[in-house]
Formats: sequence, C-alpha cells, structure tokens
Amino acid sequence: PSKTYATADSFMVRLIATSNNNCSDTAFKPVVTYAQPLANFSINDSDQCFRGHQFIFTNTSTLSKGSKTYLWSFGDNTNSSDTSPNKTYSSYGNYTVKLKIVSDKGCLDSLSKQVLVYAMPMAKFSVNDSDQCFKNHNFIFTNNSSIPVGSNTYNWHFGDGSTSTSTSPSKTYATADSFMVRLIATSNNNCNDTAFKPVVTYAQPLANFSINDSDQCFRGHQFVFTNTSTLSKGSKTNYWTFGDGTSSSQNDPIKTYSSYGNYTVKLKVVSDKGCSDSLSK
Repeated sequence: PSKTYATADSFMVRLIATSNNNCSDTAFKPVVTYAQPLANFSINDSDQCFRGHQFIFTNTSTLSKGSKTYLWSFGDNTNSSDTSPNKTYSSYGNYTVKLKIVSDKGCLDSLSKQVLVYAMPMAKFSVNDSDQCFKNHNFIFTNNSSIPVGSNTYNWHFGDGSTSTSTSPSKTYATADSFMVRLIATSNNNCNDTAFKPVVTYAQPLANFSINDSDQCFRGHQFVFTNTSTLSKGSKTNYWTFGDGTSSSQNDPIKTYSSYGNYTVKLKVVSDKGCSDSLSK
C-alpha cells in the first residue's frame, strides 16, 4: 500500500504476515511526517513613488514545530536573510519579491509578490527675466520638466494667491513686490516634484512736475520747475532736458532761455533699480 497522513507526527508502521496455515510474523518501521512551513508576508504599500520609497515586508510565515530560516530575493539581484526586511530600490521599475522559508528538517515553502516603483517627475522651469520693472512687466515661464516614463500635469503657484494649470504660463502682478513662484509637476501615478524660483517686480517711478508759468515774456522770464514725481520704494535720479540743448539733474531746477521760442521740457526719472518714467510739457 501507499499512505498519506493528515497530520505531521511520528507513526509506527506494523506489517503482519500470516501463512495459509495461520502462522504469522510481524515487522515494524517508524515513519515521520515533518511539520510543513507556510510562507506568507505583507507589504506596507506595494506601489510607491521612487523618491522616499521604502518597502516594509512583514513576515507572517508559520511552522507548527521546529525552527526555520528565511531567504528573501527582491528581484534586483539582492537578497536578505532577515525575518522582516526593509527594501529601497536604485531605480524605478516592477520587481518580483520572493520569500523562501526552510524548516530545520529541510521542508520548504515560498511565496512571491509584485512591487512597483513609479518613475519620478523632475520639475524645472526658466523665466525670461526674473527682475522686471513694474511698468509693462510680463514674466514668461518656460516649463522644462521631464519624466522618464509616463506623463505629467502641472500646477503653478505665483506667490500672490493666483494659480495656473497651463504648461508654460505668463504672469503679470498687481503690485511691485517679491514673489516665490512654485511649479508642482505630478505624474500620472500621482508622484510629484516641486521647483521654486523668486521673481521681483521693482517699484515704478511716476514722473510729474509743475511750472510756475508755462508762457512768459522774454524780459525777466524765469521758469520754476517743481518736481512732484513719486517712487514707492528705493531712490530715484532726475534727468531734465529743456529743449535748447541744456540739461540738469537737480530736483527742482530754474531755467531762463537765451532767446524767445517754443521749448519742450522733459523730465525723466530713473529708480535705483533702473526703472524709468518720463513726462514732457
């Protein structure tokens, strides 16, 4: 006969041989079924983004009697004999993790599971000019983000509460100030990366002046120019031209002409950041 047992244990097998004359003899042999290990394990998260990923394997294998050893293979030619190892991979990809359990009697079992490391996007962008005067400023952002596998979506934060989902947006601000622009690139597997760049809109001077009397007789004439230009932040320099080839850098110049005529007086105001405005009368 052949025999399988329902439990792991030691058994004494007895054979009784009886002749046709009812003579008998008995033989004995012991047999043993060793306890069978059962391989099993859990994973904290089988799908992870590459940046900061860590697979934590919790070994839940069982063996009713005796001792056992473990051999893990992680699918990237690395191994471990730890009971419950942690694992990080050097690149994105799909990996087969296998746990093999061997009892002290040489009985074994194994189990394999898949883990997936998602490729990371790389957020990157450039700007046409990160420092601009407020008048007619326009920041043009060029998106240079990439991902080795998959696709990205984008979310821009411009530092003034406004946002955009365009790939390469442009932006004008309502005030002269410093702003931190943030680009978040998110992959189709919900992995993300962030890039930052500061931009500045410099305060814009506003040129203005008044004249004591813009029409005067030649004898005894004297034009008094009062500078009423403004600049919210920083310092400014004044450049006056009087229309007769003469100029001045005074704040409030006084001018007399050498002959009668019609003259165009221009005031150009330049801030310490190179922003300018002008007015002619």
